[in-house]
Amino acid sequence: MRQKLAVGALVLVDGVMVTIVPLLALMILFGDIRDGQYADGVRALMPMVLFVRLTACYGFGLYQRLCRYPSVGALVRISGAVTLSSFLIGICSVLLHAGLPWSIHVLSWFLTLTFISITRWCMCAIQKFTVHKTV
Repeated sequence: MRQKLAVGALVLVDGVMVTIVPLLALMILFGDIRDGQYADGVRALMPMVLFVRLTACYGFGLYQRLCRYPSVGALVRISGAVTLSSFLIGICSVLLHAGLPWSIHVLSWFLTLTFISITRWCMCAIQKFTVHKTV
């Protein structure tokens, strides 16, 4: 039961992160997310970004089990999920004529990769601490 709650919390955190990351990329690149030229395109793609990123993370096995120790294999799975989902989001953006520059997609890829990796490594550290603390 505790494992399912942790996985659910991880999905929720990932969902919030991947929803915020395109807006953060827009803000970093152009300084404004309200009235900017690309704000409407980013907002229109939000549901698709959320679906594609979480589906890719699930497909790459990021929610099947929680790690006990950070590993290169986990980083490879995270990189694969984020890269594949970024590629699909870029293609969908072009097909839907969102009119977004590639710099937003590249920065979103980098930020998503960074945030998901940090989240996973923090979860590993928390689990390691709580396992050793209770023993």
